[in-house]
Amino acid sequence: MIIGAVLITGGVAIGGVTGWLIEKSMLAGLPDVATQNTLGPGENITRTIMAKTGESFTVIARTPSPSHTIATIVYGPDGKIVLQSQGQEANPVLAIKDGPHVVTVRNEGSEPVTTTLLVFRVGVFSDNSVEFSPFLKQVFSFLGYIVLAGVLVLAGIIVLIIGAVKYFRERKRPAVGV
Repeated sequence: MIIGAVLITGGVAIGGVTGWLIEKSMLAGLPDVATQNTLGPGENITRTIMAKTGESFTVIARTPSPSHTIATIVYGPDGKIVLQSQGQEANPVLAIKDGPHVVTVRNEGSEPVTTTLLVFRVGVFSDNSVEFSPFLKQVFSFLGYIVLAGVLVLAGIIVLIIGAVKYFRERKRPAVGV
């Protein structure tokens, strides 16, 4: 049973350190755009994202309360709308052309609201390949450690169960011949 506890402890330690490293790299490199502004009724904030053809990024606009009305619009390099959204959901955008993509968040309510705009780059997708963003490359490099942590915890639980079953079986046996 001691081996089971050691396996679980090792798995939790590896998982914890890996999670901490992923969180640290998230805070260091993500998101590509993060702004917080207080917008009056009808006011907007605008940010520009340089994107390559085939690049995917996610635009998230949030307010403290879901009852606030905000609109998110993303314009492509040619000035055409590539995304138009009402509300606070995450919106994926796939760049069709190289160039600046303008992200606008507008307060459509009647009261001032604090709005947070986040833009996360996912990667560049083409017909034959995928080039992930530096952050996602780091997450994928940690994937082996995450799997190892899970396997160790699972193995530890199995060893603990087997040890407990053996212990209770031996306890129930009568003592032989003394």
